[in-house]
Amino acid sequence: MNICDERHSPEYKVVYTGAKGSNYTPVWFVCENCLDGKTFGDKDQIIEVIQT
Repeated sequence: MNICDERHSPEYKVVYTGAKGSNYTPVWFVCENCLDGKTFGDKDQIIEVIQT
């Protein structure tokens, strides 16, 4: 399971676009603070955000 940081409490399941030509779509569990940041909150890379 991919999480933003083991010290954080993930609140969202985020599905990102994979690499071009790949069927793999990365899924990360992230907290609200990390989702608001550029690393996990890049709107161009996000397919879906689900609150857990």
